[in-house]
Amino acid sequence: MLKYSDTKSYIVDKNDDAAISSEGKINSSSTTIWSTDNGDGGSIEKGGVQSMLANKTNRTIYTNNGITLAALNRTNLTSIAGSDTQLVTDLDVADTTQIDTQINWILGKDVDGTTTSANRKTILADMMHSKPLVINYGQSTGATNPDLRIVVGTNAGFLHMFKDSGDTVDESWAFIPYPLLKNQTTLRENDTANPHLYGLDGNAVSYILDNNNDGLIRSSGSGDKAWVFIGQRQGGRSYYALNVTNPNSPSLKWIITGGTTSGFDRLAYTWSTPQVTKIPGEANPVVIFTGGYTGAGTSAVGNAIYIVDADTGALKFKVSPDATSSTNLQMTTMVDSMPGGVALMDSDGDGVTDRLYATDIGGNVWRMDMSGTDKTKWSMFKFASLGSDTVANQDRRFFNAPMIIRTINKKTTKNRDSTYSYSETPFDAVLLGSGDREYPVSEKIVKNAYFMLRDYQIGSYLAASTKPDAIVISNLYDITTMPNTSDLDVLAGLTGANGWVYWLTVTGEKVFGSGAVVDGTLYFSSFVPEASQSQDVCSLGTSIGTTRVYSMNMHYGTYSSSDSNADPSPFKSTNNLLIENLSIYVGSDKKIRLLGGPGDLNGTIVTGTTLTTGTTMPKKEYQFIHEN
Repeated sequence: MLKYSDTKSYIVDKNDDAAISSEGKINSSSTTIWSTDNGDGGSIEKGGVQSMLANKTNRTIYTNNGITLAALNRTNLTSIAGSDTQLVTDLDVADTTQIDTQINWILGKDVDGTTTSANRKTILADMMHSKPLVINYGQSTGATNPDLRIVVGTNAGFLHMFKDSGDTVDESWAFIPYPLLKNQTTLRENDTANPHLYGLDGNAVSYILDNNNDGLIRSSGSGDKAWVFIGQRQGGRSYYALNVTNPNSPSLKWIITGGTTSGFDRLAYTWSTPQVTKIPGEANPVVIFTGGYTGAGTSAVGNAIYIVDADTGALKFKVSPDATSSTNLQMTTMVDSMPGGVALMDSDGDGVTDRLYATDIGGNVWRMDMSGTDKTKWSMFKFASLGSDTVANQDRRFFNAPMIIRTINKKTTKNRDSTYSYSETPFDAVLLGSGDREYPVSEKIVKNAYFMLRDYQIGSYLAASTKPDAIVISNLYDITTMPNTSDLDVLAGLTGANGWVYWLTVTGEKVFGSGAVVDGTLYFSSFVPEASQSQDVCSLGTSIGTTRVYSMNMHYGTYSSSDSNADPSPFKSTNNLLIENLSIYVGSDKKIRLLGGPGDLNGTIVTGTTLTTGTTMPKKEYQFIHEN
């Protein structure tokens, strides 16, 4: 762990020294916050959670028997399997004599070393896509620090909860789903010839209810709730829900598995990050996710949107090509995998989600309206069609949910008499970029792009409402060459279009995240693979390619160079780095910064942040005087 220093205006390590290199990585000489080793920044075996686990003697590790958590030990595993013979199969070991040794390895013991009772040096596995989720349980009376817990999944198949105590960290518990125990034999072999394994590689999300608004999440007596939801991404077809209201004593709430759980036959690999929200007609919060991504081992396409009860996991509604029913809205034109998840919208500000957007790998954007409690009036339609299933270089694929920004189009219109008129129309901007996440390096044919689409229907559509035709690329203004917005004809064309398209200019370049908008400026990242590389990014060696971080005006696509001697460019490049999304950070100075990559320079110091023009301070102040 590192921290941002408000006084120094850059990311620092435990010793308050600058921690980020010019390549956007942790300096090898840096000492991370939780470390007891000096200069651990360049070593995965030293410092942080890895070092703590290597020295921890009393770990709490669970697996599951159905939806009941069970301590991971020989007795419980035999009971779950039904016999030692079946357990041999489930653990993928040679015979029963190997069971105890394999269990000890799963528990973190160095069974293949000289001291078999000692812990392995590297217990924590890779988190290729799973991002740490912080849950703040509040600061109890007399406590020095708030009770901060960190939840993250790994490709060894574990969901970990850690407790952050400031300068130290400890593991609260770890949970590995029973079906993922079989992967441990391959992980133990550690043979580079084996393909990379995936486990719980999705992003965990939480539902937090502080029932009495006292700033504390209490495990009993208050009605407080803390629930966590996580998918497997390429590790499998399941979603897991856990009750972590008591952070030291978790329990399983439910499991949904594609092809096994009734109603979820179309659920493929669970790439979609679940979203927790409230919708019309449901008393409980719901979890919404898309059908995921198809791949080896399943015929499920992933062409569906699911809404389930967050408490019970019960299917409340879905959209799919299946026949119309009380729980399904039929969309026969929904034929492609939907790995990207959903973007939620509360269009009337009542605290209830009434609209969502989703994407698919056919280059389509979908809009769903949930207007009122009568589900027969809910609607879904194809909002945009920006790819092709038949033309190779137009096979644009969306692997992320779009970003939705409510704003105003200051439209310029050229009249017949060559005069110009002006108007302001509210709209919801739908922003997203294309790129094949499954083949980030080897796919070099498709012409990818970033898009801004204007949705002027800021209210809800009903099922019976006439829907607009899908936006296509010919409806968009090309801003790849920065538009001259001082030319009124250009401005009329740009603001009169259904949005804009920015074409990525390098062979193989792909957008990897949805992006961020701060104070009207759009930021997004792309990945440019090495020209000589042809293999998947997971197997690359020392050189993986280049990340570009773009910044441009969200409405017009204009930009300027930070270097007064350089030609204007919408991006900064960093070699040998891959950034999916930039994170937003607000400091004590109320200024908004983006974290990720090398960022700006503070003199000669690499800050690791990009300062935006945004601020949380009000732009206008109004004084109201009440006169009697």
